[in-house]
Amino acid sequence: MTDTSVPCAWVERVSALVDGELPADERDLVVRHARGCPTCTALSTADRVVAGARSVAGVAAMAYGGIGPRMRTLVRIGLAAAGTALVVASTPDVVRGSTVGASLHDLRHLAIWQAAIGVAVVAAAATLRLSRLVLVLAGTFVVLTAAAGAYDAVTGHPGPWRDPTHVLEVVAAVLLLCLTWPYVRIGHTSRT
Repeated sequence: MTDTSVPCAWVERVSALVDGELPADERDLVVRHARGCPTCTALSTADRVVAGARSVAGVAAMAYGGIGPRMRTLVRIGLAAAGTALVVASTPDVVRGSTVGASLHDLRHLAIWQAAIGVAVVAAAATLRLSRLVLVLAGTFVVLTAAAGAYDAVTGHPGPWRDPTHVLEVVAAVLLLCLTWPYVRIGHTSRT
């Protein structure tokens, strides 16, 4: 029995194969590895990975729990749109701001982080391997925003949900979760 409590270092390459991002000269090596690794087999069964060397779309549909290539493409387009909208929405406050002094510094600081999240979301839309890393940031933001929203509801404040930029960040986090769910599942099942 192989110990699956430690994630496999090859998951990145297998995910690249599943997503059609792996260079052709590495496919056979990754397919051979996936045949014998329980973690990578959980991502994509060896037989399907072998088929994926010829038809990546079939492997991708299986590995994404039934989400086919067309839906993944739509999720990626949505991610790219949300990320771009975050960058566009935050740019005016980065460039000129609408206040002075310490408030201007705080406004710019927030806008810079929002722009950075937007760029990270666009990068995650372009490359699946980055999406799991960006999910940590976006997921943390959603949890903290939900906590702030609950606190604001209790104390009678309008809360963060009135800001369209926060809503875009939440949408981006949900789309990232949709895109990365199979990998989240694998990480969870390999530790149990």
